Amino acid sequence: HSSYGVSLGDLDGDGDLDAFVVNRLQANKVWLNDGSGNFIDSGQSLGNHNSDGVSLGDLDGDGDVDAFVANSGQGNRVWLNDGSGNFTDSGQVLGNHSSLNVSLGDLDGDGDLDAFVANNINQGNRVWLNNGAGVFSDSGQSLGNHNTASISLGDVDGDGDLDVFVANFNQESRVWLNDGNGNFTDSGQRPGDGFSFDVSLGDLDGDGDLDAFVVNLNQSNRVWLNNGDGRFTDSGQSLGNHNSRSVALGDLDGDGDLDAFVANAVQANRVWLNDGSGNFTPSGQSLGDHFSRGVSLGDLDGDGDLDAFVANRGQPNRVWLNANPPKVIDVIAAGSGWDATFIDAVDGDGVGAGNGLGYSLVGAHQLTTLPWQGIDTLYIVFDADVSASLADGDVVVTGTNGGIYSLGILQFGVAQANTATVPIPGGFDVDSLVLTLFDGAVTNAAGEPLNGEWTSGQSAPSGDASLGGQFNFFFNVLRGDENASGQVNGTDALNVFSSNTQATTEVNARRDINGSGQINSTDSLLAFGNNTKGLPVAPTPPAAPAPTAAVAFFQQQPIVAVDAVFDELASDEVPRAQQLKVRRHPIGFVSTLRRRADKPSAFLPMDTVSDSDKAIDAAFAEEESDEFDNKTSTFESLFRKLVPAAKSKFQRQRTIRTR
Repeated sequence: HSSYGVSLGDLDGDGDLDAFVVNRLQANKVWLNDGSGNFIDSGQSLGNHNSDGVSLGDLDGDGDVDAFVANSGQGNRVWLNDGSGNFTDSGQVLGNHSSLNVSLGDLDGDGDLDAFVANNINQGNRVWLNNGAGVFSDSGQSLGNHNTASISLGDVDGDGDLDVFVANFNQESRVWLNDGNGNFTDSGQRPGDGFSFDVSLGDLDGDGDLDAFVVNLNQSNRVWLNNGDGRFTDSGQSLGNHNSRSVALGDLDGDGDLDAFVANAVQANRVWLNDGSGNFTPSGQSLGDHFSRGVSLGDLDGDGDLDAFVANRGQPNRVWLNANPPKVIDVIAAGSGWDATFIDAVDGDGVGAGNGLGYSLVGAHQLTTLPWQGIDTLYIVFDADVSASLADGDVVVTGTNGGIYSLGILQFGVAQANTATVPIPGGFDVDSLVLTLFDGAVTNAAGEPLNGEWTSGQSAPSGDASLGGQFNFFFNVLRGDENASGQVNGTDALNVFSSNTQATTEVNARRDINGSGQINSTDSLLAFGNNTKGLPVAPTPPAAPAPTAAVAFFQQQPIVAVDAVFDELASDEVPRAQQLKVRRHPIGFVSTLRRRADKPSAFLPMDTVSDSDKAIDAAFAEEESDEFDNKTSTFESLFRKLVPAAKSKFQRQRTIRTR
């Protein structure tokens, strides 16, 4: 067919997305999805008009999806759905203009869907108001006298109603603002230079308002950024130089921002990826070589990502399925010489069998031995089947002690489903790893390279194989739990100090509480009980303060700054008017304990902090204090007062890099 537009929706009520395709000089078609992205013609021929645009929505309030079709040179039509994907003409003939597109939304605030229709050939755009039963009346407005190709509805000025960005051809585009009752006024803006063919609104730069991606005919596409009150400025980007006809926005690469699928005439369609700040780069894909006129995004095959249905003129329509590259979801280090007697039961079940890996990435477990000793195998777990082709040196492992191990790979095979095994000849001893997989080393079945995203604990996206990036993951350990009981109590106090000056080459997660690399008096224990208050999260971390206290405390999500102030005036009472200020920072910083200026002696090493129910939550010691040197009896008597600290977990960070 000669298709000019497409809109996706669940037309037959079976839970997947179907397609309503509008055609020129031929009947419109309904294509039903089997749930896997395979479409079957429903057999319906809906009208015989010059249809250019369609928008789907529940127009008559019966719970299913109907269609408003924009026609050129003929009245626009409303097609009502019976709930099973069978459409009947409502009998309405709405206008007699050269309509090219339509967008549905509640324009007058009465709870139903109205229609904003884009008209061409110097005809004013029209607003058609719905009475709630799918019957439309002309609002009487004629908005502009331009060659409008497309429109996009959205609240661009932040007043709670739907405004419209109008893309014009041979004239500058317009922004029309709604008063909330469906009456529109020209904002006076003239974005673009008159060759626009389609526009889609979305928050492109992550600032919470709606920006505009505009595609142009024989000119570069443009991104217009909103300042929050409906005023748009050109971002300065020139995206391609194609004959672009349509654009759809959606998160195509799964990184949380809006990307763009651009349908081009004569040239291949393009995918533009957003960096989250509204800056777009080409994905490098050239999709088809058709005369494409429309595109709509949705999860067509039920795999959770966005696919594309492309309407083509004079050629078959196409379905493009999104096949994101494989993602790393776990990395496990192992040693062939390890056995169950080497370490504690890290999975917490009390049984030693199966604990030879030396650590766990999930849950709150204990880490007794120094990790990463004698590693000779890495298991890299992906979220899909992978194909690996590695040469010597394609994997580099770096230890924090400065050694760099460029590995001659003996094999890179799949030990079990979705898991690649990398043997490391000879093994080595480090306390953390940086793992790098080079370009093209790992691909999925479709040939896309590695795209890492850590999903255990704190997550940081790695980017793909060419861009590089970093994975962060954490060992959950309870500092001070010397006997691995899962609680901090008096039985742990006697074992906190090994000596005041013992040096260690690697951090022991249990004894070296301040992470200094030495076990001494500054490791006097700070333990939080399970009655500790939750702390609010600040939006961005402030500058890190100078370390002045005995402990760094962290929780698993997220690693950002937290402030909590306790004094005698607050709901969280502190005995003798002490003030405690706790900051949570990324690994490597410590909390701050401050004396009150009006009571310099108010905070002492043996003080405790309690909340309003008087249950003891914490005990503190200052870093410079010698109060606790070799006084284990004092510790023992103190910790017998504490509430068990099973819910207060401390973490040691490990980093894996991949590119």
